[in-house]
Amino acid sequence: MEEILEYDSIVGHHISNVAAGALALAMKEQKRVHFEFNGTDVLVDPWNDSRNGIVKRWENDFKVAAKAYQEHPDRITEAAERERKNEEARAAHMIETAKTEVEMRAAMEVFVEVK
Repeated sequence: MEEILEYDSIVGHHISNVAAGALALAMKEQKRVHFEFNGTDVLVDPWNDSRNGIVKRWENDFKVAAKAYQEHPDRITEAAERERKNEEARAAHMIETAKTEVEMRAAMEVFVEVK
């Protein structure tokens, strides 16, 4: 089984700096190096990778992970629940600020038009 080295991607560094450090370690040790950056795993190959290639691969993987996170059924449910609560709050606010029935009816007409 191949040994894969771990590289500590220090918080606050830019991905290009982390990629350069991981690639330097990989080339020095002639072994693959793994690091995690902003929640995305990256495997560096000393024989086939370049710093720019590592950065581009990380950017792509990061975007794919973000898209998968946003499209997860739990996120969709959470967004729908937030929207429902926001609509309830808007409707309550529109009704609460009305001092007369005429103002309340006018406010409700505006609310329905905005929807």
